[in-house]
Amino acid sequence: MPYPVLPPDPPPVIRSVPGDLNADTIAISNHEVPEYASAEAIETFETFAVSSKLLTPLLANHPLVHQSETWADSLGEPLEIGLPTTEPSTPTQFAPQTADTRSQEDALGQTGVPTAEFAPTPSEPFSSAVPAAAFPELNSELYFATSALDSGGGTMQVAAEEDGTDAAPLPGSELLVPPLIPDASPPDEPSETLLETTPLDRPGDTPDSPLDNVPGTAPDAVPPPPAPVDPIAAQDVIELDADRQTYNEQQQVFQADGNVELRFRGAVLNSDRLFVNIPNRIAVAEGNAILTRGEQVLQGDRIEYNLVQNQGLIQNARGELFLPSIADDTAADAPSAGATEPLPPFQVIQGLPGLSFGLNTPNQLSGSARTQGQLSRLRYEADDIEFMGAVWQASNVRITNDPFSPPELELRSNRVTVTPLGPGRTEIRARNPRLVFDQGFSLPLLQERLVIDNRERNPGLFSIGFDERDRGGLFIERGFDFTIGNVGLLTLTPQILVQRGFDEGFGNLDSYGLIARLTANPTPTTAVRANAIFTTLDLGDFEDTFRGSLRVQQQVVANHTLSLEYSYRDRLFNGSLGFQNVQSSLGLVVTSPNVPLGNTGINLNYQAGVQLINANANNARLNDPDIIDLLNFNEDGSRDNNRIDLARYQVSAALNRFFPLWSGTPLPRTPDQGLRYTPEPVVPFLGLNIGARGVLSAYSNGETQSVFTGSIGISGQFGQFSRPFLDYTGFSLAYSYNAVGGETPFDFDRVNDIQVLSLGLTQQIYGPFRLGIRSTLYLESQTDRENDADTTFTLEYSRRTYSISVSYSPQRQSGAIGFRINDFNWVGDPGPFSTGLGAASELDGRRIPGD
Repeated sequence: MPYPVLPPDPPPVIRSVPGDLNADTIAISNHEVPEYASAEAIETFETFAVSSKLLTPLLANHPLVHQSETWADSLGEPLEIGLPTTEPSTPTQFAPQTADTRSQEDALGQTGVPTAEFAPTPSEPFSSAVPAAAFPELNSELYFATSALDSGGGTMQVAAEEDGTDAAPLPGSELLVPPLIPDASPPDEPSETLLETTPLDRPGDTPDSPLDNVPGTAPDAVPPPPAPVDPIAAQDVIELDADRQTYNEQQQVFQADGNVELRFRGAVLNSDRLFVNIPNRIAVAEGNAILTRGEQVLQGDRIEYNLVQNQGLIQNARGELFLPSIADDTAADAPSAGATEPLPPFQVIQGLPGLSFGLNTPNQLSGSARTQGQLSRLRYEADDIEFMGAVWQASNVRITNDPFSPPELELRSNRVTVTPLGPGRTEIRARNPRLVFDQGFSLPLLQERLVIDNRERNPGLFSIGFDERDRGGLFIERGFDFTIGNVGLLTLTPQILVQRGFDEGFGNLDSYGLIARLTANPTPTTAVRANAIFTTLDLGDFEDTFRGSLRVQQQVVANHTLSLEYSYRDRLFNGSLGFQNVQSSLGLVVTSPNVPLGNTGINLNYQAGVQLINANANNARLNDPDIIDLLNFNEDGSRDNNRIDLARYQVSAALNRFFPLWSGTPLPRTPDQGLRYTPEPVVPFLGLNIGARGVLSAYSNGETQSVFTGSIGISGQFGQFSRPFLDYTGFSLAYSYNAVGGETPFDFDRVNDIQVLSLGLTQQIYGPFRLGIRSTLYLESQTDRENDADTTFTLEYSRRTYSISVSYSPQRQSGAIGFRINDFNWVGDPGPFSTGLGAASELDGRRIPGD
């Protein structure tokens, strides 16, 4: 039951902040060392850029190289590194050592010297000769950047950039490179570095790393050249913030501890501890691990993440899915906008229309079940999740739309796969799915595939309806979807006419029906809708049992819509005259959007169209000579029907304005107050609505009909719908008067009702149960009428996350059962399913799960 007034849309609470590189950036070329090589950490107080052109003269004049004999006792045998023997066009000259080069050396310290990155054999730790073939030519530079923090932490950035201007080494030259050691200061004054390196001559002291168990990350005795990796663009930067960072040179693994945050290609990875394998670019996060890509949030005890391939595995996972943007957020080039902002405290921002299933109103033309609306944000828990780009697979899954815990409504499945199908379209496949209500009642689902978007779809479950006029009473149905490329959807809905089957037998084709519905969007501004309805499969009386329609809509200038429409046996409800059939109609209609008239609060909408119509003639004018001339007679003077063929030209315009008289204060968005029985807090109000509409119709026989309608009404609602008894009353009362000029030759658009009174009342009975009645009373009519009133009764079971409603109309002899899943939007961390209401806090800008 929609509320007449909802609170205004809240302002945006999440803004985008680009992730820029740290200003302190040091470039160390690896053009002449293996791709899996890296350098020890650098304690930076200023910024230096060291290109490969400077590495050879720096090494030639480096004090440690000239003092190799002094360090011989501590360093052991020198390491012989064979360089490529490619003959350069111009021999490289060693630059003399100057004051500038010495200052750079002093600033860089011993850690600025590149080292051979490989694991030596235990028998000869530092006396192996590496052939020149172990040094592949590279076209990228590896950046390491650190900046000192007040707390002693640091920021590391790793990136790659193309550079093909490096000077080649001298043919056959060899370098004697000592192992990396701390700054050459006295032992009683040790040098502190941001990244602590495990010396290569102490392999036994190397700590264990979780990356040892990740395939492809354990080092061999002499690591082979790594598998080719796609070059990383210059803007692809690994940014790492942590309280403490260390580097294991043997395993080529960075370790970060305490308030860790890693950013790469739009992804943000937070954890208590993080390991990053530089050659394979694999990260392993442990302890309160959270991976965020745009609006997608994945949390777990442990996350293994391939930074380049955007693949990973999460253990004991939970998180959030924002379905409208999942395809963009998980793209390889997804921006990191807003990723570095602190997570705000948990708060439900707004309840949204959600997803509705079933027969929406008792006078639906098709009488078929349908799914309308969409879900945008879901949260989930799973034993583990494996994600490969935009596709997610999870085991032992719980999914809910409820932002609070424990959830009112859950989808549970042994195996779930989430696949984006395009912008705003997401497919969810679940093995043996079931709905669980309030942690108790479980309802198995008959469909394992659900596509969530804003298209009308079948609800998956079978639906129950009632249509005495066309289907003989009670019927059940179930739809099946068939995707047509990426633009179309075909839905076939078989129907079992239960009441007719008991009367005539289920072996009769007359006891079954079928509905076929096609929806397609060939372009972003074009929509195609087609329906074929068989109220019986006995085609002997096809003309009276088949209904169909085709509509092609195209967005044109100024948000207007141009529609090409064709219908066969369209059924319309015309007030006190009841249902009227239009045998066929073909035409064009232009419809405007709602146009606000300045700041007056008045809204204008209008439309114009032309149609070729075959329909029953005005029943009150069957003896009129002008109508008799239009009827089709047989040779014997009789006629089979009262249908006539004419063209109709029509224009209409409407103005309306709502005047708020009083408005109350909604309750907070908490599960025990404002969101106890509804997805949005009830806002008590009282308001006045005034409207006017004018319609002018001209027919090809020269006749015209003009109708001016004025209406005034009052509506309101009282109570908060949060207490268990009589805490909600909604009502509406409206009066309209029709001034009619001229006469129409048709019966379906004849205005028979002059004065009409409409009223509605919805009352909470107890807890989530509400009873509603909506009635239209025809106070004055021009001729005899078929109905004095049109009334619909509704019983609703309303909860925060879902609602179930049953409605019936005696005059229309039809009823419906509807099921709605509500949608929510929130910020912050709702917490796990099993504890409390969920919470989130901030600690130094880090996301902390509300456990």
